[in-house]
Amino acid sequence: MKLYELTEQYKELLDMATDENIDQKTINDTMKLVEMDIEDKAEGYAKVIKSLGGNISVIDEEIARLTSIKRRINNNIDALKFNLTNAMIETGKKKFKTDLFSFNIQKKSFVFGFRRRRKSSR
Repeated sequence: MKLYELTEQYKELLDMATDENIDQKTINDTMKLVEMDIEDKAEGYAKVIKSLGGNISVIDEEIARLTSIKRRINNNIDALKFNLTNAMIETGKKKFKTDLFSFNIQKKSFVFGFRRRRKSSR
């Protein structure tokens, strides 16, 4: 039985309790059945919630792992750019093009810009 159905039964039970034509034993027996069903449902819900909570911690660990990989890759990119910029400065080649890329050193920093060159459509 679905939780909303149990909730409806519980509301009906409350209505039964105000009906003077229904004896107390019937009300008590019905209440025990509804409470048992709700307790079973609650236990099932708790199991699902616990399982989902476990998934969250696994996801958090994966996020931390991927963040670490991303940080390492970004550090590698920064080191490669720095090394290339220094090499360009030391060799005096501050602007040049290759078959695939254009390189230049931007003013005010050791950062270089590079753009992928488009192949001509000719």
